[in-house]
Amino acid sequence: MKKEDELKYQKKWAGVFSKHKDLVLEYWKKYRYFYTIESICQPNENKKILDVGCGISSILHFIKGQKYGIDALIKEYRTLYQYPNTINTIPARAEHIPFKDNTFDIIFCSNAYDHVDNIELARKEIYRVLKPEGYFVLAVEFFKQKKVRDSAHPYCLLKEDVYNLTNEYLYLYQRITPWVGLKEHIQGITQYDEEELLFILQKRI
Repeated sequence: MKKEDELKYQKKWAGVFSKHKDLVLEYWKKYRYFYTIESICQPNENKKILDVGCGISSILHFIKGQKYGIDALIKEYRTLYQYPNTINTIPARAEHIPFKDNTFDIIFCSNAYDHVDNIELARKEIYRVLKPEGYFVLAVEFFKQKKVRDSAHPYCLLKEDVYNLTNEYLYLYQRITPWVGLKEHIQGITQYDEEELLFILQKRI
């Protein structure tokens, strides 16, 4: 059911994203501090960049670099949306990233950490493929108390859970930001009930 639910949502979302990429970039600027990410991580054509759980509307559309996106449903997403040829899409899970150790200069994981089947294994894999002194940009929803969510969200993370998952990095930047969904932002909705943590982290030498 998890796969079917996600594909049903993404089938509708693909058309919306194609028409409103400018508003998705606006979302990153307003809620995910796009310019701060650029200033600290300095993406450019020589850097290898990975988006874990990239989905369709990946940050990779808006930055420079040698860009790779992995997602367990990427084959299905390719039937719904034509990715730019500058983005290399690979069917893979966060728990088994198909790259060698210390491959990437920058890794993004945007609203995907709580979707994985094994978050501890995903944590280890992201750390493994990130270069020493590389940057990990993480945006993840957090809650004030534990609750059962849905099949697409096996994890309900408290703030302390997120810090425990990231404490092996240097914290370069962190913000609590409103959790307004992309679809809601495009519709002009600004109300929110939950919040996200946004981190720019650096792998220690």
